[in-house]
Amino acid sequence: MSLTRLQQGQAGEQLAERYFSQKPGWRIIEKNWRCPLGEIDLIAGDPSGYIVVIEVKSRRTDFLSGWESVDKAKQKKLWQLAHIYLRAKGLPLETSVRFDAAIVDLSRQTVEHESEAFVPEREI
Repeated sequence: MSLTRLQQGQAGEQLAERYFSQKPGWRIIEKNWRCPLGEIDLIAGDPSGYIVVIEVKSRRTDFLSGWESVDKAKQKKLWQLAHIYLRAKGLPLETSVRFDAAIVDLSRQTVEHESEAFVPEREI
């Protein structure tokens, strides 16, 4: 049975959430956080105290770096979403934020974590 694009994305996000939940010192803060500008797939806290914005990319085949499909426009949007998130939660804009990627191979049920998948052109 073939998954729709939406089902594929949801399955990938669930695998990524489970992956980060099981990493020592990590905690999931938000799933599918939305605002009028868009959505952040996962927001987590890591052991070093960073708030980590995680973009999840799911693949069924041709498991290449999923991050390659996130262009500069999407990176800018993630930066803006993180900024809005901090303001919405009443967190200081100086809060340490990092942008990671979770590349999910649905056929193998594996997650590859790419820390600091991109560094925003302007710091948050």
